[in-house]
Amino acid sequence: MTHNMDRRTLLGLSATVIGGTLTGCLESAPTRDESTETQGDDHTDTDMTSSANGDDDSNETESTDSPSSDDGSDGASAIGETSFEVLGTPNVAEETATVTFGDGTVTVSGMIMGNNACYTARLDDTTIEDGTLVVSVESYEDAAEDEGCATVVIFVEYEAIVEMQGALPASVRVEHNGEQVTSVQSP
Repeated sequence: MTHNMDRRTLLGLSATVIGGTLTGCLESAPTRDESTETQGDDHTDTDMTSSANGDDDSNETESTDSPSSDDGSDGASAIGETSFEVLGTPNVAEETATVTFGDGTVTVSGMIMGNNACYTARLDDTTIEDGTLVVSVESYEDAAEDEGCATVVIFVEYEAIVEMQGALPASVRVEHNGEQVTSVQSP
């Protein structure tokens, strides 16, 4: 009886040691996200030099290499590198977005509303849906925990540039905080 108990204890300890060793190996293996970052497929560079109070001397620039399963080599539209810049907070009281088509690029210039003086804007997402490039911009509060923000509606001016791989999209839809602002057909 004692012999069986020792054998069970030995088997249990062996399983624990082997399981722990395998777990350590599995934990050190790169995950899908880590290997994607290493390859640079999902890379975001951000230069956060923006001031939430809207100083025109400081800007926020964000550059993103957007992953795409289609590289545009067959003539279809695919998203390449994107950039986003906050230009300031002019005294304008209207949400707007204009789309300009360039040689392999789509530029969106606009104004998005913020709920207080600490609001700024960022590029939320760029996708292609049924041949339409969707550029989503969001406003958000960028304030320190102890910072007071004047309760005033502001409008943040921005510019987003999307480099296209392959053909230009058939149309572009711009959204602010999930709501469509404009939709433009490609020339």
